[in-house]
Amino acid sequence: MEMEEQDWQFIGFMIDGVMQHTLATDNKFAAILLSEPQIVDITEEPNLKSLGVGTTYDEVSQTYIPFKPYDSWVWNTEIKSWEPPVSIPTGATETTGWAWSEEEVNWVAVPVDAGNVISVTYVE
Repeated sequence: MEMEEQDWQFIGFMIDGVMQHTLATDNKFAAILLSEPQIVDITEEPNLKSLGVGTTYDEVSQTYIPFKPYDSWVWNTEIKSWEPPVSIPTGATETTGWAWSEEEVNWVAVPVDAGNVISVTYVE
């Protein structure tokens, strides 16, 4: 039997303000788990897909902050997203894209192929 989308909730297990685990579960089980203070409901979070282990909660802005992708990136409180210190360049093509290099603290051009598509951001 297939469950409807609204029958599911996404919850997170927090210790000292840091998410340790996330779980998708049915509403009945979620209700039991949510009675514990370290369990939080993250179902309605706008950036749900980026929440996971290492996510922190900022009490002031009441925002979940996903794991920092690179040491040099900074959290933008207005758009609620991590941003690189250098904007991604324009000029990518179907065969060349951009990947972040923490070593160079800059974007580097990379060929788009099956070996590195995970780290490439294509910009038209």
